[in-house]
Amino acid sequence: MVMRKLRTKMTVFLWFAMFVFVGFIFLSWGMQATRSRKLTPLERGIVGMVNGRPLSYRAYNNFVGHYREQGIEPFKCREFAFNTLIEEALLDDVFKERGLKLTDEKVIEIIKNSPPPEMLEDTLLQTNGKFDYQKYLAIISNPANIRWLRSYEAIIRSQVPRQLLYQEISSNVRPTTIDLIEGYMQGHLKLKLEYVLFEPDKFDASIEKIREYYDNHREEFKVSERPKLKYVRFPVIPTLRDEAFIKDEAQEIFERAKQGVSLDSLVIEYKCELSTIEKSVKGIHKPIKRDDGYHIIAMDKDLLLPIRPSDETVAGVEDRVRSFIEAAKSGFDEAVLAYELKVEEGYNIIEELNISFLNLKKSDKLIGPVEGQQCFYVLYTLGYQPAHIPDFSEVEEKVRDKYLNFLAKTKAQKLYQEVTRLPSVGQEGEKFRKLLSQKGWKVITTSLETLKDSKGEAFFLQASNIPEDDIGLAVTDKGYYLIHCLKRIEPSQEQIRTGIPDFQAQWMQEETQRLYTEWFNNLKASAKIEDYRYELH
Repeated sequence: MVMRKLRTKMTVFLWFAMFVFVGFIFLSWGMQATRSRKLTPLERGIVGMVNGRPLSYRAYNNFVGHYREQGIEPFKCREFAFNTLIEEALLDDVFKERGLKLTDEKVIEIIKNSPPPEMLEDTLLQTNGKFDYQKYLAIISNPANIRWLRSYEAIIRSQVPRQLLYQEISSNVRPTTIDLIEGYMQGHLKLKLEYVLFEPDKFDASIEKIREYYDNHREEFKVSERPKLKYVRFPVIPTLRDEAFIKDEAQEIFERAKQGVSLDSLVIEYKCELSTIEKSVKGIHKPIKRDDGYHIIAMDKDLLLPIRPSDETVAGVEDRVRSFIEAAKSGFDEAVLAYELKVEEGYNIIEELNISFLNLKKSDKLIGPVEGQQCFYVLYTLGYQPAHIPDFSEVEEKVRDKYLNFLAKTKAQKLYQEVTRLPSVGQEGEKFRKLLSQKGWKVITTSLETLKDSKGEAFFLQASNIPEDDIGLAVTDKGYYLIHCLKRIEPSQEQIRTGIPDFQAQWMQEETQRLYTEWFNNLKASAKIEDYRYELH
């Protein structure tokens, strides 16, 4: 009897052992399969690469959170965060090459001797109205403040080498006397002009003329080899619930402003925008809804609370995008039909979307969700399109724009030749205005303006090369200008002599910033950058 019970228990035990053994085998196979499957960069915690150097996914998320705390839109936050990581990686290599990296000893020295500005102004750290270093040293020696110290250390390691690099660049900026005089005169020159603007989109042309232009300039439209893709958009639109929340928040801001809280403080707290208006108003006006959001106007300030989609709304759209991607794995076109989406085709550039760092070489791959401006994209790669001259139907709009631009330029040059043949185009006879008005062109006259007052820098700088009572041509993004200089007042020699010292500092700062921006853009353009944020499916 006892043995029978033991045999029964033994049978149960053996069956249990067999199940455990088989389970262990399947678990082992699963672990081996996982080890054999190559992990994606994101699974390895890598969001991108810069010259073979990995960019941390954790650091990326930290920057996204940092920008969101500043009130920046989620879509922009992600792009800002990725560009910040690229900048840090590129500059870190430069710091190493130039010996600008800080040692631990140097960082400690800076922390001890250079308190952050907000602490220098803190009255709690002052004795008899002066900053007390002993109180500061007590704070940085307290283990309870270790997190703040690490944060301050990170700022020092990031910013100090940048300052040293900037100083290196500025040390090579050496303006000549001619540079300073020309720069000062350009900024203080006053011009009164009359002009005609020839805008390409105001011209018209038949399809036959546009086609003829294409046939005569085919090589201008040749495209190099480039990746080709299809894509769909998923717009992220604020819901009625989102708008109701913003409306309530705007009312709350209004009530607090009435109680005496300054708009400057409320802007920081509610992460909104503040601008100055030309005409001051009395008191504080109730929230006004406009296309861009709710406005609260007080005195000469306008506080804007944009109507944006909530995190919940964004997450809902993103879930739909991921659901589409899963469906599209079995067929992109079929999923598009099922989700009732509009398919668009493109190449390596899609409007506002920055996809220059994505790997688009493999065909039949899904990439997404990719963040755009208030929308998500899903891309489907189609391989490479070889270099070729596209058919007219493919580039008709581009040909039309080029042809109309050609017409505007030709008309401006033709009228320039006619006006220069006039005996005088001076202000007295008004021959410039008369001739162009007779031909049906609208002549616009400006007031006496400086570069700072003018509406267009490119326009004014080109006009500044035209002598008084003379004419000239200028071109900007708007089109071609035929300009007559009515009056030109240059700063006096005394103004130049007394103004140059202050202007030199401004010139140095602007020129250094220009050189730094140009240098960094070249550094970035020559770098090998890869973006792994969007999974390939």
